[in-house]
Amino acid sequence: MKRQSYSALDQIIAPVSRDVFFSEYFEARTLHRSLGHFPFSISEGDASKLLESAITLDSRNVRANQGGVVLRPPNDIDSEIFAWAIKVYQSGATIIINKIETLDLRILQFSKDIASDFQGRAHITLFWTPALAQGFAPHFDTLDVFVLQLFGEKNWSIGPSPVYLPTRRQGYLVDLGIAPIPKENFSLRRGDSFYIPRGVVHWAQTSETSSIHLSVEIETVSRGAVLSNELKCNEVTRRLSSGWPAAGDIFLKNS
Repeated sequence: MKRQSYSALDQIIAPVSRDVFFSEYFEARTLHRSLGHFPFSISEGDASKLLESAITLDSRNVRANQGGVVLRPPNDIDSEIFAWAIKVYQSGATIIINKIETLDLRILQFSKDIASDFQGRAHITLFWTPALAQGFAPHFDTLDVFVLQLFGEKNWSIGPSPVYLPTRRQGYLVDLGIAPIPKENFSLRRGDSFYIPRGVVHWAQTSETSSIHLSVEIETVSRGAVLSNELKCNEVTRRLSSGWPAAGDIFLKNS
């Protein structure tokens, strides 16, 4: 008997079917699943090794956040960046490693698979947060995100959606003068997944344990991008069909 195969998306939304996901959840509402496991795992020891590899490959993919403030390495010397990262982590900062799929073949394959599921692109970032810490202030993302909890536990709060399906040009920070009222609070534990549509305000913090999670950002073609591209194509077609202006016409218009 042939074993049924499941896509990357199927694995992280089960037992919800992809038809139900796209009709009821995608770009509409959050989805929290307790799966128990993923095709890959990352311990704190693994995270430390990935941090070293990321710094060696391209240190620009490493940064830290603490209480909503971005922290950058003081220089570009690899050994000093690693020491800096461990120091700020121990003081309560979240370590962030972008493009983590370039460092782990299992995550790379997952990235390709889920990008195919959405017919778009996937960007995967690792977040390593110490106990009793919060890396980011309340904010919303401009891409749809899947959170995969790989180690420890993190407490999440979900707020309103001040901007409906925002684009990358619309920013992501919430007015810090007004503390958002959470509509939902829950904890993610190892093996849990969480889908956040773009535009939904969220923030998270650890309690007594540290946490490692992956943020899988899904970049798809928006209706606005399709319309903009169509308008550009129509304008090019109009100009080509009208013929090129004569040299004399250009001279007269510019004189």
